[in-house]
Amino acid sequence: MSKRPHFSVDKSKSKASKKNPKKSKKQRSNILTPKKITSNIKQSALRARQQYSNKNYYTAIEELGDALGMYDDLIDQLYSDKVLSDGQRKDFLSQFQREKDKLDDRIEKIQDKLVEQGDEIAIIDPQNKFAPLITTRDKIEEFPDVEDVIGNDHMKTSLLQNIKLAQTNPLIAKQLGIGKNYLMFGPPGTGKTLLAKAFAKETGINFMNIESANVLSENFGESEKNLKGIFAFARKNKPTFMFFDEIDQLAGTRSGKEAGAETRVKTAFLAEVSGFASENEDVYILGSTNRPWALDPAFRSRFTVQKYVGLPTPEEIGIMTKRMLENPEFQEDLVKTKDLDYDELGQLMKGYAGRTVTESIVQEIRLIPIHEQIAKTGILDLTKTRPITMADFRKKIKETPKATSAAELKKYAEYRTEMGETLDEEKPVVIDTRKVVRVGTSSRGTVKGLYKTMAGAEDAKDKRGGRDEIYPVKGGWKIRRPKKQSKI
Repeated sequence: MSKRPHFSVDKSKSKASKKNPKKSKKQRSNILTPKKITSNIKQSALRARQQYSNKNYYTAIEELGDALGMYDDLIDQLYSDKVLSDGQRKDFLSQFQREKDKLDDRIEKIQDKLVEQGDEIAIIDPQNKFAPLITTRDKIEEFPDVEDVIGNDHMKTSLLQNIKLAQTNPLIAKQLGIGKNYLMFGPPGTGKTLLAKAFAKETGINFMNIESANVLSENFGESEKNLKGIFAFARKNKPTFMFFDEIDQLAGTRSGKEAGAETRVKTAFLAEVSGFASENEDVYILGSTNRPWALDPAFRSRFTVQKYVGLPTPEEIGIMTKRMLENPEFQEDLVKTKDLDYDELGQLMKGYAGRTVTESIVQEIRLIPIHEQIAKTGILDLTKTRPITMADFRKKIKETPKATSAAELKKYAEYRTEMGETLDEEKPVVIDTRKVVRVGTSSRGTVKGLYKTMAGAEDAKDKRGGRDEIYPVKGGWKIRRPKKQSKI
């Protein structure tokens, strides 16, 4: 350090202090003056050098980190000093920043040393603070099975096949352009987190559930360190499935208006996801988002496999409802039903997300007979609770709003079309043209409205020996008629 700061004392504070009783020698020694702070910084830097010589690299990093914190204390006192001129304050700030940069360089050199020794995680996480984020393979048995997550069957099969191929045949997967970064997007409450856990259980891989709160910090440079530490922890405990929930909060579109800290976090995250920072061997990254259009294009391109997780169909809603009401593990008389039509319930709850169905509707309805019985008698007697009826569902459905509006669903459809995805899970909608009513057509042959089909249309064939295929396109639907097969 080129010169020691000697800040002036505010005179108003000096006058006030004369009215107060004189401080004891011990009390005066506890006051951190700029002179004492700079002395403590020198001592921490000296201890760090000694620890480094003794190959105690973790302790050396901690000592240098303490010294950096003391510089922040000096800067706070610098701003509170009212006697210093702007020029003097600027000189001190420049000096402190140079000294902090030197300490940062020393920390990076020690970190490089640790990486060389193969102990990457210790460079940022000596206290092992990222350990709670991981669920190891011996504990993932508590996760749901893939078949237990109802809905999106085509998407589940396709994504799981890609994951298993990358896991068992990484070279072939790489040659085919199937990487280890996957993205699930869709409306909230459709089971993306459950699917991530189910994939980890199916493949037998350690699972890390990472949220933006685990990464972002108000302290300067701390967010980037957290990010590096999380990836280092994943590599140390490989094979690992890293699940980033609401990934758009970390990988949103970059703009010229955002702060420098946000840009640094996104740049560091992009480097880690791309594998530039360190080879992510046996580390699989799965992100989920409700707002895929908010992702930065550079991040989107790193996810070679992107899958839409949509709302459950009426049939799938009926299955969810039945499972929750007719659970064989329930004790006798816990849940009683009367004349429930699960197919009709599925139609009544069409357009609701799975989480809304299970938590906001069915779960609440299961408790209605119990609450009524307690309110009536003051005690709970399961043998006297009434059964759940269709009327309970109709009333509850009217009271429960949908989590996703029609306008939002349209936005998902438009996004998928723009990304070149076939909307109906890569399968054309097959209908019988003899039983179709067109709601309006354009001169280009695209149907602007919807098609109304009669019962059994999906299984019917027209006179040409084939069925029309309807593909969703931007602005409507396109018909592709199969070619006539020649008779041999």
